[in-house]
Amino acid sequence: MADNKVFQKKANISLVMQTIRVFKHISRIDISRELGLDRSTITNIVTKLIADDLLLEVSEGASDSRGGRKPVLLGLNSKFGIVLGLEIQVNFYRATLLNLDGSIIWHKEGSIGHVKQLSHAIEEIFQFLKP
Repeated sequence: MADNKVFQKKANISLVMQTIRVFKHISRIDISRELGLDRSTITNIVTKLIADDLLLEVSEGASDSRGGRKPVLLGLNSKFGIVLGLEIQVNFYRATLLNLDGSIIWHKEGSIGHVKQLSHAIEEIFQFLKP
């Protein structure tokens, strides 16, 4: 039973992150409406993701015609980390570094004629990754 609860929590976190990635900037209430999850669930997830530095409060949205508080728009913290995509085929390699919002930081591709060229390509990729 506890395993199912942990799984559901992780699934909800993933859904929230995917929704923010797709919409770029979106409010908590709009995430709640989009996913059909309780506002309190979204608030708890977002609070943790902000504390973990994965999300940022990026701006205020437009106020509703009925008044009330302006919604706070959320966005991914693109500086949190990077993603490395690496494709290696028999005669070809492709490497791409992206930040969390999907912007390409670096891209390299080339041919591989033999093992030495492959090891050189991998070495070049890791040299770029060094701080």
